Amino acid sequence: MIVWCSTHMELNEQLATKRTPIQASNPVAPPEISVEDVKALGHDDLALWVLGQNLLVDHRPFNFDRHRYLIDIYRCNSKEIVVMKAAQMGLTIWLLLKTLHILLNKSPIKAGFYFPTADSVIKLSKDRLTPIIAQNPELSALVENSDFANTLGLKQIGSSSLYLNHIGGLATKDSTPMDLVAFDEVRLIDPSEIDQTLERISHSEHKYKFFVSTAGYPGTDIHARFLRGTQRYWHTRCGCGPNPEDWVVLSDVFPNCVMDVGDDVFYACPKCGYRINDPQNGEYVPHNPGADVESFHIHQMMSHYISAKEVWEAWNTTTNVREFYNAKLGKPYIDEESRPLTQDILDSCINPAIPWSFMKKEAGQICMGVDQRSGENHVIVAQRLESGKKRIVHIEIIASKNPTYKEGGREVSPFKRLRTLMEEYDVDVCVCDALPNANEAMAFGREFPGRVFLAYYTDSRDTIKWSDKGAGKKESVATRRVRREAKFKHHVLLDRYTSIEASMMEWTTRKVEMPDPRRLIQTARDNGGRFVQLPICTEYFFPHMMGVVREKVGGTHDGIYRMRWVNLGLDPHFLHAWNYCWSALERVKHNFGFNFW
Repeated sequence: MIVWCSTHMELNEQLATKRTPIQASNPVAPPEISVEDVKALGHDDLALWVLGQNLLVDHRPFNFDRHRYLIDIYRCNSKEIVVMKAAQMGLTIWLLLKTLHILLNKSPIKAGFYFPTADSVIKLSKDRLTPIIAQNPELSALVENSDFANTLGLKQIGSSSLYLNHIGGLATKDSTPMDLVAFDEVRLIDPSEIDQTLERISHSEHKYKFFVSTAGYPGTDIHARFLRGTQRYWHTRCGCGPNPEDWVVLSDVFPNCVMDVGDDVFYACPKCGYRINDPQNGEYVPHNPGADVESFHIHQMMSHYISAKEVWEAWNTTTNVREFYNAKLGKPYIDEESRPLTQDILDSCINPAIPWSFMKKEAGQICMGVDQRSGENHVIVAQRLESGKKRIVHIEIIASKNPTYKEGGREVSPFKRLRTLMEEYDVDVCVCDALPNANEAMAFGREFPGRVFLAYYTDSRDTIKWSDKGAGKKESVATRRVRREAKFKHHVLLDRYTSIEASMMEWTTRKVEMPDPRRLIQTARDNGGRFVQLPICTEYFFPHMMGVVREKVGGTHDGIYRMRWVNLGLDPHFLHAWNYCWSALERVKHNFGFNFW
């Protein structure tokens, strides 16, 4: 029996001579390779294993003839692989075959395959996984001879197990240990769910981790993982030079790489003018070589099945630019209208003439906002001036591991520094995040009765509700719950979306001013996790303030939707600290402008 392999030159040579790694190149005439040779090499090489099985994928014979951009991904043996892709590029099948190959050759293995919806689990199990197993003699024999009953969600393959789970389902919460976890459509899965699932491989000697997804927002989900990896972009051959590093990355130069000459639409390098008839004629080039994780980027212009004309027409007719970038170019995208704050807006509120200190108390009341997490508090102190303007007078990150706050070389609670700030700035009202350190927050509040309010986010129509305002009004369910659980009478409920929207509007309308951010130098963590002196505003405060975008939720069928904030790859603690500080500043103004109970 003969296998015909029309792929890259180096892949053909390896099949013939049993040599090692490949790089992408131009396709050549296929040699005749025996199945036995392919199987001998296929134990550690997914590409060769797949070719040796004569697999039917989606009911069609599988080969690399029209998917040459997939070869390097199939042949990658890293234990952590990230693929940021455009839609419909064949990566779900790769993820499935990669998992099956490991189950066969590294047995015994427990693997978990995770999807964002229950429906996708059923479809993949019935329409893709079951046919692959059925027409593969080795796999089907192992499944049929298993002592366990195979279901849609669990396949026993010899001594190995494959679990197919909806990540939001109960199955993801149990304690089943895993050796391999694979996630499809990462951007549709809550990051906390992924983190929780990754704990399943903590005690494994293998620890395989695979992530595949279309792109979403910059710095989030799959894009964040891609950036931590080798960042292998496909460079398509052009006339810019002999080295792949010089060739064009079509997704980076779109739409300038599309030539529309009336009766013909084709790709061309915008730099050298080279006409590109075969975008798959190229290779991956790592933009972050040396990273521990292998990451790849794939866009639809690499596809044999999607023409330049189709891509060009989609671009010219789209009503959703973000979806085009995500689904066609495989790139993250932000509609700037969805981002409330920009660097220009923040810069417009800088007043270099004022110092980093508050004026006399007679000039206006002092408020403080605190966002807390385990072992760390983010703090903003601001003064409400007689003019109504809100002046930021202090910003600080209090971390228990920071040498600055240690006493006798020992860590102390960040709340100790909060007490000092309350006295140092003579704070009138402080709104402090109630969680996660609830006991410390309540103890802090009791030391300053009537001046410290603990904050809880809600999803209600009322922007702000203070616990000591609106006597006689009927309490909401959220209010009763907070009273019962908090055991602390001074608290404030903030609607997450509307309160953050309102607090950011203060910057867009220039009702906030702050001193020169370059003058505030503090000890904080750098990108490497070391505590060093750095400008806290440019390194933390500004990125946090710009770290969210608006997103509509719902509205597909009934037209009813709600808005929510999406974090752009980081937890914007200073944004929440500002929101708490803003709510305190609103409390101390003469006329209250929102509903109370």
